[in-house]
Amino acid sequence: PDGFGVAHAGSSGNFVANATGEDSAAVSYEQGGRMQWVGVGNFPFNRNITRQLKPTPSSNEWWLSIQVNRLNWTGTPANNTQVVGGFVNAAGLGLQVGYDDLSDDGLPELVLRSGGVSSSATTSLKTDAASNDNQLVIVQLLVNQAGDDVMNIWIDPTSVLNPADLSITNQNITDSLTPFTQSKYESPGQSGVVYFDEVRLATSLLGATGVPEPTSLALMGLGTLLIARRRRG
Repeated sequence: PDGFGVAHAGSSGNFVANATGEDSAAVSYEQGGRMQWVGVGNFPFNRNITRQLKPTPSSNEWWLSIQVNRLNWTGTPANNTQVVGGFVNAAGLGLQVGYDDLSDDGLPELVLRSGGVSSSATTSLKTDAASNDNQLVIVQLLVNQAGDDVMNIWIDPTSVLNPADLSITNQNITDSLTPFTQSKYESPGQSGVVYFDEVRLATSLLGATGVPEPTSLALMGLGTLLIARRRRG
């Protein structure tokens, strides 16, 4: 059984998702398809799409895997152009990946948001991300209930068993060991066209990528998996 309690809800007029478009091991596991966030003419939308999750397990370690692509994005400068998607709690805090034109030059950056779209808790992962490339992002969240959570981030990894590309230790994302209540995709201002695929949430690397850690066989298998994902998108 999947981990969703309800269907997608929200301002879904420009959101295209088929029944197999959202993958998330340990929350849901549905193969194939992809979701498209349609920014029609980059018209200003304050849109969000949510899907409530069934109860998630308790864990102090969470893994997010998500593949995004901004093919056909036609952003314009100085218009707060952004779209992110992932998993959050009731307050909108969590792990969301997507694009944000932080420099207002019409070329959005690949970003990780951990404090919701209205927060300044935005981490730039790749400047002016190419429009014809799939970007695979894997995030490990280690929850410290007293604050100061740790995020380890891999960007287009050949192996997540290598040292993380980026580590963040100064954010209090959640005080709960069951932090995620919904999947959420949102753009509070202008938005371009974005594709989301392989959106997975799990309490282990194996759950998020299908590859156990850490052995040489896992290292080889993960490299093959990541190459296949990029070719597919």
